[in-house]
Amino acid sequence: MKKDEIQAIQYVKEDTSALFVFLDHQRYGKKFHRLKLKGLNSSSLYRYELNGTEWTVSGDFLMNMGIEIMLLDDYDSLLVRLEKMEV
Repeated sequence: MKKDEIQAIQYVKEDTSALFVFLDHQRYGKKFHRLKLKGLNSSSLYRYELNGTEWTVSGDFLMNMGIEIMLLDDYDSLLVRLEKMEV
């Protein structure tokens, strides 16, 4: 990802993580952005909802492959809340 394409910040506390993503202006032809998360337990499963679909994936996947985020217009933003699942 090019520097300054999007702004993102992630918070992690115990079994919950929140990811806030912000697009300051539209990039023509670029709708999807992949973000690799940090600070998660690689062997745990995390559940989150994105664009109406619920996902359950490992912390390892989120930190190495990331989440694909779709932002379309100027000042578009998104908040994703991830919850660590009990095994």
